[in-house]
Amino acid sequence: MRTLARAISLSATCLPLLLLASLTTAAVGSEPVDAYFAKAIWLGTGDESSGVIQDAVLVTESGRIKAVGKRGEVNVPATARRHDLGNSVLIPGLVIAQSNRVKSANSDEYAVQPGVRAIDGFDPFDDYQSLLAAGVTTLQVSPADDRLIPGQTGVVRLTPDSDEATLVDSESLRVILSATGRNPPSVYEPPVGAVSVDRPLEPTRPQLATSLTQAVVGLDALLAEAVAIAQGKATQDLGLSALADLLEQRTTIRWSANSNAEVRAALRLASRYELPWIIEDPQEVDALIARETWESPWARGVLLNPEFRPGRITNPVVPSVDVPTTMPVWQRARKLKAAGIGNRLAIYAGSDADIEDLLFSASIFARGGFDRSEILQMLTANPAQIMGINDQVGALKPDALADFVVLSDTPLQAGTTVQATYVGGQLVYSADQSGRAGRETTDDSALILAKSIYTPSGIIENGKLSVRNGKISGVGTSISQPSHCERFDFGDAVIIPGMVDCSTTIGIGGSLNERLSLGTKLGELLAREDEQVAVARQGGVTAALLSSSRLPSPVLAFKLSDSPRPLKDPVAIRFEISGNLTEAETKLRSTLQSGKSYAEAWDKYDNEFAEYEKKLKVYEQEKKEYDAAVKAAEEKKAETQDKSDDAEKSDSNSKDSRKEPKPSEEPDGESDADQPENGSDKKQPAKKSEQDSKAGDEGGASQTKGGDDKQAAEKAEESPAELQEPTKPEEPKKPRFSEDLEPYRPLFAKEIVALVELDENRAVEVAVKLFRKDFDLKTGIVGGKAAAKYAETLRDEQLFAIVGPQMIGNEEGQPQNYAADLAIAGVPFGFQSKASTGVKELSDAVSYAVHGGLGSSDALNALTTAPLNFLGIDSLGSLQAGADADLVVLSGPPFELSSEVLAVMIDGKWVYQRED
Repeated sequence: MRTLARAISLSATCLPLLLLASLTTAAVGSEPVDAYFAKAIWLGTGDESSGVIQDAVLVTESGRIKAVGKRGEVNVPATARRHDLGNSVLIPGLVIAQSNRVKSANSDEYAVQPGVRAIDGFDPFDDYQSLLAAGVTTLQVSPADDRLIPGQTGVVRLTPDSDEATLVDSESLRVILSATGRNPPSVYEPPVGAVSVDRPLEPTRPQLATSLTQAVVGLDALLAEAVAIAQGKATQDLGLSALADLLEQRTTIRWSANSNAEVRAALRLASRYELPWIIEDPQEVDALIARETWESPWARGVLLNPEFRPGRITNPVVPSVDVPTTMPVWQRARKLKAAGIGNRLAIYAGSDADIEDLLFSASIFARGGFDRSEILQMLTANPAQIMGINDQVGALKPDALADFVVLSDTPLQAGTTVQATYVGGQLVYSADQSGRAGRETTDDSALILAKSIYTPSGIIENGKLSVRNGKISGVGTSISQPSHCERFDFGDAVIIPGMVDCSTTIGIGGSLNERLSLGTKLGELLAREDEQVAVARQGGVTAALLSSSRLPSPVLAFKLSDSPRPLKDPVAIRFEISGNLTEAETKLRSTLQSGKSYAEAWDKYDNEFAEYEKKLKVYEQEKKEYDAAVKAAEEKKAETQDKSDDAEKSDSNSKDSRKEPKPSEEPDGESDADQPENGSDKKQPAKKSEQDSKAGDEGGASQTKGGDDKQAAEKAEESPAELQEPTKPEEPKKPRFSEDLEPYRPLFAKEIVALVELDENRAVEVAVKLFRKDFDLKTGIVGGKAAAKYAETLRDEQLFAIVGPQMIGNEEGQPQNYAADLAIAGVPFGFQSKASTGVKELSDAVSYAVHGGLGSSDALNALTTAPLNFLGIDSLGSLQAGADADLVVLSGPPFELSSEVLAVMIDGKWVYQRED
């Protein structure tokens, strides 16, 4: 984690882009003077009319404010370093009236510790960047809040100079009358010396206080004893000496009191002992709205917290008889304001973790009728006054410390962010540096502000445009914006989409005059760091078309980024009709017919191949099933054969067992009873034994089962010889490939366009007949004069037109504004420069057409959206969410010669910014 000192060292070495200044060398030995110019400065005092200076300047010297006022009315030394903050707004650094940002904020076991100083636990070298990023410059630090008297509070500044960090080492003594301070632990103090019957061990002792009554009675006794010690009327007590010193110095008592009873008790004790008081976090304010309360010279103020956690949802207690409804904090604040103590109210964060969002959460007091200036005072001047440091901080006024915050817009307005924080005139926080150095980034995010933003739905005044990862993520007056993004405020400038030049000679580092095969990929010829490209985009052109001067030629659409990248290659084929129109038509017809035949042949092949692939999938499935069936049939046949062989073998064995033995082979022990009766030698069929019968039955069953399996196999799969193998489909034959004819395929599919360049008016008729009527191609006419003359024809046949470099001609002694005539007829068109570095002047040339009668909206459409729509490139050309972040920042309205190009962005990166 970076320490504050390290963070400041980093900040001093690299100012953010927003805060770049023109530095002037000061005289040797003198303190530098800085002048900060902003759209507005909120002083921290007064209302929105008296406390806000428009078009203002703040002058600082030696860490303090030297002057503040309206630009032109404040004397700014010639040697001053000037910081033009554009449309930013300056406010005083926030003064936090209550926090526990100390190392020793943990509770001590003793309930009464007036000698504990929170300032001793403050580490000036800790990392306070999150607080500085929230605009906090002054911080009150307190000891723990769960003891009756936890100790003394202090006030510090978040300055890089540790010697200047402490403003007040003992600002107040904190007393907790609320429930959080009424649960102290019992304490045990071991005796000194030996323990005996006369000096037994003592048990633990309870402490103040377990109830409000006990706390008040105990505090009254303590204060009385301390006063007596301070007046020398009582013996010095080590535990109360610190309290006596504080009372003698009339140190402010900071009472944490929630209920009316707690508040009244605090006020009575403060009045009785004539002690300045601050009431912290009252939940009930009936005792505080009485006039006599604030007529007391001891009244300092009331601290309120917004009572909600930003971005979190909690479950409030359901009101009941035992749990009454608590009045919302903004209603309590309204009652206190109505009692005439609006300038005695200060806002603090209910949790240290919420200090970073206090500029947001404090706006909830607007529900109570507080305006922005009043809420800002409750964060700056009021807490400074309550704590007695208003001569140093809390307001932007001469001789005060130069602690201020640079906001992106009006304070307490949705979307307003802290851009920078200064303490003692030193830059201690920069949103730009924090975004780059404080985290790893995987995207390039930016927020761009301008007076006017030209979008497809209209002109957005005082708009914002957010960029992320090269794309526009939002456009409007109130939009979601990336966190930690860079912010570019162009003040009264105008933002328009990047412009498109429909014919240039830039991008490849030189001219392109040779005849090219139509299959040439011009994108592969683009040159990195082309100096002509760098010059061209200074005129606001972000995309262009490139082709050879020898026609026909492929046409490339590309972006003018540092490494020019193709948008569509090819995007068109450029033809020409010149010379004898009859010969030109015959030649072009032949060319187009050849291209069409080639495209049709390939279309036919593509269709046939698609059908072939479908059939091939069916075949492959059928073949798979066939192969499986053959395999299964062969296995079944083999299984059937094996069973048949087993059955034959079984039958053979059975027959052998039934044969009569020969006399010589008569078995031993065979009785005469086993011989045939009547002495006959005729052989009788032998009876089967039970075993033979059983074996026979099983054999029969086996034969039956085998027969069933065989029938099933025959029925389901048939024999291998009877299965019919599927026929593999025949792959269609590819047409002959021609690199020169290949672009005609997307041309006739209307994926790219035909640009037809003409040198005379009548050639339009040939172009319309050939390209639109006969071959039905998406066509653009290149030539303003001819296109304007046949504007109605182009409109009826749905052709596009390209005008330039000549914008206005002369027809029978009268000026003819080609672009205006096309716009009036309803023909979509674009502009071309046919130049190299002269691309930079394209918008100025179009300005002449606007001067001559072309509508500025028609001109802008022709320079941005229209040609891209015609060319089928829909990722750019308009300022809307999801589009490429290609834009141009102008000093004024487009097509006014007084307007200059201030900056150009391509794919979310600034490729040009005017040096001044």
